[in-house]
Amino acid sequence: MKNKFYVDGKGYGLSDLKKHNSRLVYWIIFPQGVLKKRKGCITSSSMMITKTYKKADKLVQKYHGAIVQRCIECDLGRWIIKEWWDSEYPGVDYDTLWDIYKEKYPEIQL
Repeated sequence: MKNKFYVDGKGYGLSDLKKHNSRLVYWIIFPQGVLKKRKGCITSSSMMITKTYKKADKLVQKYHGAIVQRCIECDLGRWIIKEWWDSEYPGVDYDTLWDIYKEKYPEIQL
């Protein structure tokens, strides 16, 4: 059971993850939303992905991110290793935090 990651009830070890293009990434959750203008369309999201903690910390400070998740991503799936919540609102559940951020901060436009 040590170092097992599960997908549909099947357990995978670290050696299996290495074979399937695993990488360590940081997901930053922005409940207020992120709009990005592209050629011919506008895309909407509520998260950004970075490769380093330093970059994730800069984005959180700049755009008021609510949650940072350290994840292992590979072809098999994604697993959260650690999660940091905004320290301004300790003990608040996910839905309440989402509502607070949508009211308090404007939508991010890139």
